Amino acid sequence: MPTLLRPMSPSEQSVPYDVLQEIFIHCIPERPFEDFSWTEIPVVLCHVSSFWRYVALTTPKLWSHLTYCLAREPSPLADIADGEQQRFVFRKNQIEYLKWWNKNRGSLRPFLEFYVIDIENESYEGLRDASLWVDEDSVDVLTVMKYVASAQFLQVNLGFWEFIYRKTAIGYQVFFPNLRSLVHDHISEYPFISDEFFVGSVATRNIIIPSLRRLSLQDNNGDDDEGIEIELTASLTFPSHWSTLTEVSFYGIDLSLGFWFRFMRSLPYLQWFSLYTGICDTSDYTVPMEYTHSHLTTLTISIFHFSSSPSVLFSHLHLPALQDLTLAFLCTPWKDDGITELCTILQSTPNISTLGLTTKFIDLHDPEYTEYEPVPGNVAGSEPIWRYCAPKLVHLRLEIDAVEGTMTAEHDFDVFINNLTTDNMWLRLEDRACPIRKVTFIDGASELIKAPGLAACRVHQVFRDLPHIEWQITPRPWRHAAFRIANEWSQKMFIL
Repeated sequence: MPTLLRPMSPSEQSVPYDVLQEIFIHCIPERPFEDFSWTEIPVVLCHVSSFWRYVALTTPKLWSHLTYCLAREPSPLADIADGEQQRFVFRKNQIEYLKWWNKNRGSLRPFLEFYVIDIENESYEGLRDASLWVDEDSVDVLTVMKYVASAQFLQVNLGFWEFIYRKTAIGYQVFFPNLRSLVHDHISEYPFISDEFFVGSVATRNIIIPSLRRLSLQDNNGDDDEGIEIELTASLTFPSHWSTLTEVSFYGIDLSLGFWFRFMRSLPYLQWFSLYTGICDTSDYTVPMEYTHSHLTTLTISIFHFSSSPSVLFSHLHLPALQDLTLAFLCTPWKDDGITELCTILQSTPNISTLGLTTKFIDLHDPEYTEYEPVPGNVAGSEPIWRYCAPKLVHLRLEIDAVEGTMTAEHDFDVFINNLTTDNMWLRLEDRACPIRKVTFIDGASELIKAPGLAACRVHQVFRDLPHIEWQITPRPWRHAAFRIANEWSQKMFIL
């Protein structure tokens, strides 16, 4: 059998094993799933030289980022109306690679993305090519199931569970003994799947996930506040494996108020929670009993529509372990009672050390936003928040979005900076008793600060007079939850 392997060149011999290993790892794309061909790259590295082959085969992370794709036959070729189920086909090269991978992986647990895609009618002819595609009935499904079940990280769309459901319904059992992180993506592409199936079926149809630690449910289609298809309500049955969760992200999914309180009480080990959502219903909300969540340390809440006061989310909740709180009420702007609202929330979080606030500057001349208050208003006679309800606050994060085209962004930012000090009582950074020692400006605020003009001058002037406080400018992290969560959790893939 011919081989591409060749002896090491002098230059290759001069590169230490650990250095070449790091080079290989850094060649992994930040989003390896965006190009299905990435799966084949480690194989190519193995054919450069015997030394490269040795390094590649002893670098587990190269073989862990894998993407598999099922293609679903389109209608009318599979006419659901006539009772015929849609069929699935696999890429043949993926099945061949899977067989090789299973033989050589040892104890390696993959970081796996498994997607179901719909093939448009005009492109279906390619599926007829037996050299490229293979029908699901021609594949050893148990081998595929075993492979998927070995994953430690799994990123899927709902079409994947449709495929799994078809197999478990005829007697298979899928056991995920190693799965720690599960990401559900592109939810609104599958409106035909009921909410109950989406949330509850995994627990009741022969699918067992005993050690799940991280869960992300996200709808990434369309605008952030449009196209919501999935609503989680208090009536849904929680899968049993949710009780072990320590990190959760909901992105673009509506929650009811009843679900929120039930959820917080059902996850006793939750440590990290990111919520980008709308509160769709308050009718299933009844006044809950007081509850103390003793493990939650990081909480991010961004609400794009909610008919009630955001502080109701914290009512009857005590979060003594919470260290990092970020509040971004993009469609619930700060009004004159904004500080009162903030203080009400902070009374549930007495030990926070980091507070993140997001506000959005909007053209005040736009009649749609005539009631918009760009910064928290002053509350006469109030104490600063660090004295009244956040005595351990040391880091303030400010993310300020300036809407493109607004004529007032720079002026509003200057007003905001003034409210960090002077006679406004909500912060009083100039007070030497203030525990805050660091202020971070993120994204939109950063752009205003870096640009020449009034805003930049005011920031430098204010912090020149506050030598006891460090300040910095940082870019905003990925706003797209799928990219951010997948990247962050991939770094934890070997952490149990």
